[in-house]
Amino acid sequence: MDFHAEALRWWDCWLKGVENNVRTLPAYRAFISEAVRPQPRREHETGCWVAAGQFFTLRPEGDLPGHQRTDDAGSLTFRTGVLDAAVDIVGRPRMRSRLSIDAPSGNIAVRLVDVHPEGVCHRVSLATLNLPHRNSNSEPQNRQPGRFEDIELQ
Repeated sequence: MDFHAEALRWWDCWLKGVENNVRTLPAYRAFISEAVRPQPRREHETGCWVAAGQFFTLRPEGDLPGHQRTDDAGSLTFRTGVLDAAVDIVGRPRMRSRLSIDAPSGNIAVRLVDVHPEGVCHRVSLATLNLPHRNSNSEPQNRQPGRFEDIELQ
C-alpha cells in the first residue's frame, strides 16, 4: 500500500473538497504483520490488510522498536508456551493486574512481544502509566506504599 498516496487522497477530500472516492473506503483499515523481525528499516513486510486504522512512521530508523532483549534484561517478564496457531491482534491490547509498590509513586510499562523460535523478539504493543495519574491526569494521587490495587492499561 502506498501510504503517502492514501494520505494525500484523504487530505484532498476532507480539506480541499476533492471528490475522489475516499468517502467510500472502510472507516478503518489495519495491516496485520506476520513474523516481524526487528530491524532499523523494513522495505517489505509480510502480512495482510484488513478493513479495521493504520499507523506507520515516516521515520522508521528512530520510531520502530528494535530487539527487545535490552528491555527484557531490566524487566519482570511473563511468557506463554509456544502457541499452536497465529494470533491476530488488531486494536489496543488490554492488560489488567493487581499490584503493589513500595513507594508513593512509580511508573509501569507493559510490552506485548512476539518471540520467534530462535529468540528474536519483536515488540507488538507498548503502554506506560505514571501510577499517580492512574485515575486522573488533572488530579494525580500518590499511592499508599504496600497497598495492592487493580491497574488497567491499554
